[in-house]
Amino acid sequence: MLIAHAPGPELRDAIIEVGGPEVDAVVIVGTDLPVVRVAASAEFWLSKPVIALNTATYWSALRQCGIDDKMQGFGRLLADF
Repeated sequence: MLIAHAPGPELRDAIIEVGGPEVDAVVIVGTDLPVVRVAASAEFWLSKPVIALNTATYWSALRQCGIDDKMQGFGRLLADF
């Protein structure tokens, strides 16, 4: 499946499939921006970190620029760190 163009339900199912009990965290690489919100919701469904590469890149850029603001609604990385 090409996740970058997958509809929301397919993307949700793929994240749940790879986020089994033996997995500590899910990192989603090579996707479009809409996956950021799906990843944030998946943290709730799976009770574990689910990080879209886009979110991690944005977080890193903010921190490198000295911006420590927290943002809600985009997952724990932006909300808590």
